[in-house]
Amino acid sequence: MLSPYFVPRKRVGALRTYKFAKYLKELDWQVRVIHLEAKGQRLSESEKIALDGVGLFGLKTPFDRTINRSGSDLGVVESQRNTQTQRGSEHDSIAQNDIEKGLQIVRDSNQVDAPIQRAIDEVERFLPLDTWYPLLRSHLNYMEQILIQEQPELLWVTADPWSGLSVVRKLSKRTGIPFVADFRDPFTLCPIRSTKKFSWVQKIDKRLEGKVIQEAAAIVFTAGETLKMYQKLYAKYADKMHVIHNAFDSDLINRSEEYLSTSVQSQIKESSEIIEHSTTIELTQDSDTELIGNLFKLLFLGKFRSSSPIDPLIESFNVLKRNNPAFFSTLRLYHIGTLDVQTQEKLSTHGLTDHFESLAPVPYDKVPDFIEEFDGLISLLNPTRNMVIPSKFWDYLPATPPIISIGTNNEMNEILATTQRGYQFESSQAREIADKMYALRDPRGAVSINRGTPKDHFERIESFSAEQKTRELSRLLLSVIHK
Repeated sequence: MLSPYFVPRKRVGALRTYKFAKYLKELDWQVRVIHLEAKGQRLSESEKIALDGVGLFGLKTPFDRTINRSGSDLGVVESQRNTQTQRGSEHDSIAQNDIEKGLQIVRDSNQVDAPIQRAIDEVERFLPLDTWYPLLRSHLNYMEQILIQEQPELLWVTADPWSGLSVVRKLSKRTGIPFVADFRDPFTLCPIRSTKKFSWVQKIDKRLEGKVIQEAAAIVFTAGETLKMYQKLYAKYADKMHVIHNAFDSDLINRSEEYLSTSVQSQIKESSEIIEHSTTIELTQDSDTELIGNLFKLLFLGKFRSSSPIDPLIESFNVLKRNNPAFFSTLRLYHIGTLDVQTQEKLSTHGLTDHFESLAPVPYDKVPDFIEEFDGLISLLNPTRNMVIPSKFWDYLPATPPIISIGTNNEMNEILATTQRGYQFESSQAREIADKMYALRDPRGAVSINRGTPKDHFERIESFSAEQKTRELSRLLLSVIHK
């Protein structure tokens, strides 16, 4: 497996590969993973146990801004002197486990990173693939030596970074070993990412993508809508395209190593106390006076950005502000990381600043317990990206609070209906979203969705577990090897 991002790095792509490697091992596969080293970080004890017997080969990186900066915000990883047996020297780093201090780090990092990131984004407009390509290409001979030593029957590569696809294609040509390309999300067909590049760069990307699709033994996506897009454009190769969703790891359900509460719960408690001592508001006739003092907590396990815009929530909150002021006064939306200036100005203009609370990134192994602190879970998807399924959707699925999905992905709607885990709305349905939030409230602290028994709940979601998705991958890999 070539997975540039891999644990202890906490990104969506890294965790996808980690779960596959972990469960493929249990299916008697011999797994080797080539990945970019994560300086100053180490595997947790549970990760070490899960990867026992999996060979790890780290690629040395001169610098790496993706360790602490991730759009997915899946976690504050444990940082200390690196003790992994990988290439490269040891690096010191400050261990930081306190959530509120972690949030300050996020704020400071965002302030420092913003101009640097803008410069990188500008450079990438001129670069085919991505900025990782020169580094991965420089390690090509080393990776070839690993393949000669390990003699694998098959190569598997995941994106992004997209340059990994091109590098594995070269390795396959050199060694004659077939490869499976795990695209995950759309590459050149992404309506947001690709259009930022110059037209001549887009043409190069399109040609490179076409070569990967032509030469790969199989291609995998994580959503049915993405599959349909690529099968339509590359109809000649449609038969070797497949969907293997992202997934939740049932090993983490109710088994987190240390319950996450402290700082997060104190932030929620402070918000509750503010409500209890706030000035009495004017109530409408149909308002619930019992609701005052009972905080109704929504969670968006991500950052607001172009792919997950805040606007539908602003409109929905405005509806509640007009129609249900008592309930609105108790409403809080918790999100990961700090808000950019433009978003802060939007909230201030609508008088919603106090209803949006920032939280530090949550360690991924603490997410299952953390989610249970909330009354509802928010999924946001830009209508122009309806071909993907947000990774946080799979974190939400095994939980008990109901999901309010805002987007137009039909597959997500079907999964919510099948699993009875929540409701989906289009971003324009502000009134319907507001009505659903209000319907979920209950002065006694319960929500109105019927969850059934724990056994019923698990049976409805079991097919979306990492174990089941790894079995799907295993069958695909065997079919390639036995062609």
